Amino acid sequence: DGIIALDVSGDIDGPAADILKLFKETSLKDILGAGADTWQSSGNYSANINLAMPLVSGAAPIINITGELHDVDLEKSDANLQFTKLRGDIAYTTQNGLSSKNIAGNFWGRKFQADIKTLDQKTLVNIKGSIEMIEMQQWLQQPVLGFAVGTAQVEGQLQIAGEDNGGVQLAIRSTMKGVAIDLPEPFFKAREEKMPFEANIGLATASIPVTLSLGDLAKMSLFTSSANEDFRAIVVVGGGQVAGLPEVGMELTGSVNNVLLDDWLSVIDRYEQFTKVAKEAESEAASPASNPVFIDDLKVGELNAFG
Repeated sequence: DGIIALDVSGDIDGPAADILKLFKETSLKDILGAGADTWQSSGNYSANINLAMPLVSGAAPIINITGELHDVDLEKSDANLQFTKLRGDIAYTTQNGLSSKNIAGNFWGRKFQADIKTLDQKTLVNIKGSIEMIEMQQWLQQPVLGFAVGTAQVEGQLQIAGEDNGGVQLAIRSTMKGVAIDLPEPFFKAREEKMPFEANIGLATASIPVTLSLGDLAKMSLFTSSANEDFRAIVVVGGGQVAGLPEVGMELTGSVNNVLLDDWLSVIDRYEQFTKVAKEAESEAASPASNPVFIDDLKVGELNAFG
């Protein structure tokens, strides 16, 4: 278009942390917004960089970067989220943002594949792999997940954007085949059965908002935090929508057709054991928050008590 530009090109090979700095400390920070501020990286990155810098005031440079990750570790420490041994091609262009079609690595200690794309100023990382339920339980520090045991294939999406554009979020979906749920009917699930599971986890702050759903059987909304804060959660069974969280503890509401009281008293005992183990695993520097359970407007079709 007749604009004089300075073209710069070259190869770089160095720490991945230096590349991450570009998205934190230069004009490229607008791509990931504040979503990149709490990420740290280690490992190496090699790339070819081409810059076209118009010699006109106010004109933006045109950037093309094609590179490769070499055993890169990426961590969001405030959310205890880690991706390790990342390998594969990754690119950035002014027109298309960040992109990749063949990233591989480990997530929660298990292998996964990923692709990356940029859409509406959001960086979207689509993930396929597997998850061990105990790893999710330990990460979210939620005893209620202790009733699910096994490993399942999952698909997920990590969104990285500024707070005014959705922030940092992780969404996970699975059929739960390979996971057993050891609860009374109608929540019991054999390992080879399929049951739709979804988790949506906000990662923008230290207090992590989480929503979990198990088909139409149950929905759960909670806040989890490594800080010394009161645990808050609500579980809605039998359909229905999740309302606001209680001020403290876990609230159980909704409807269920049939309840065998002896079975559910055993569940409460086991939940208390899971809670005790979770508390023992917490940092000694913080006093464990209490997890009282309240029942509010739970409709029961038939109650069988004491045999």
